[in-house]
Amino acid sequence: MPFKKLSHNLFANHRYTFDTCSFNAVLQPLRAYSRDRFQSLWREIEKAIVYGVIVSHVEVYKEILQAKEFKDELAWVRKNKGIFADYDLAREPGIISDLGSLFPTFIHQYKKQARNADPWLVAQAKANKLTIVTEETGKDTQIPVVCSKIGVACVNIRQVIEREKWVI
Repeated sequence: MPFKKLSHNLFANHRYTFDTCSFNAVLQPLRAYSRDRFQSLWREIEKAIVYGVIVSHVEVYKEILQAKEFKDELAWVRKNKGIFADYDLAREPGIISDLGSLFPTFIHQYKKQARNADPWLVAQAKANKLTIVTEETGKDTQIPVVCSKIGVACVNIRQVIEREKWVI
C-alpha cells in the first residue's frame, strides 16, 4: 500500500527523526528501553509523536517491517504509519548523492537485510534541520560519524530524555 501524502507540513513541529535501531530499542521486548519495562518513557514518546516532535522516514518503516518475529511491535508501526514521511524527491536524492561522494561505504553498506534506511534518514534530517535519534555508535560507516562531518545533530534515546526533560 503506498504512503499517503499528508495535507499538512509534517516537519512543522518535529525536532527528531528516529532510526530503526532506536525504534527497536523501545519497541522490542528485552531491549534497552523496552515498552514493557519503561512505560513512562513510552508515554512520553507517544505524546511527542502526537504533539509533532518525532518523525521518521518511510525507509525506516520498510526496514522495521523486515523483522517479522516481533508481531506486536510491527502492529504498532503499521498503526502509526503516518509518522514515517515519504520520499522528498526534490531534496533527498541530491543530499544522498553528496553523501555518496563523501562516504561511499555509508551509502553501499552490506547489511543482512535488503534495505538501508540510513542515507535516507540522514538526507531527511539535513533537508529539514532535524536531529537524528540513533543507538549507533561511532564506526566510520555509521550515522553519528557521518552526521558529525556534515553538520547534522545526532543523539541517542537517553540524550532525548535529557533534552526534553522527561522524568522516567
